[in-house]
Amino acid sequence: MTDHCGVWLSRINGFVAISVEIGRSQGYQVSHNGGPTVFEATIVKSDAISYPPRGLSREEAARYVGVGPTLFDEMVADGRMPRPKLINSRTIWDRVTLDIAFTSLPDKDNGLQELLERSERKAATS
Repeated sequence: MTDHCGVWLSRINGFVAISVEIGRSQGYQVSHNGGPTVFEATIVKSDAISYPPRGLSREEAARYVGVGPTLFDEMVADGRMPRPKLINSRTIWDRVTLDIAFTSLPDKDNGLQELLERSERKAATS
């Protein structure tokens, strides 16, 4: 058994499969249609739950909220975005607090609020 990282093409029962694996594998050599074909059985420890990282670097946090790092720094300084956490010597932004701060940002004036208010006034006078 060896550690490996591999990308390979397989033809199984008339189907072509592209595999990308990182893990520990054991190789097998078998004959297929008169020519050798290598099949690998790979044991890969996978996480059943896929989840995004909770902590983000400055660049990742800026990208996460859709702005550049310089504007992100300004938003942190003026309180529109949260201050980071310190983990040992790393500065990390909490993705959940970024979500809360982003939700609190004002919406672009699209006239919806004015339309709702006008509708409420009309309903109140009817």
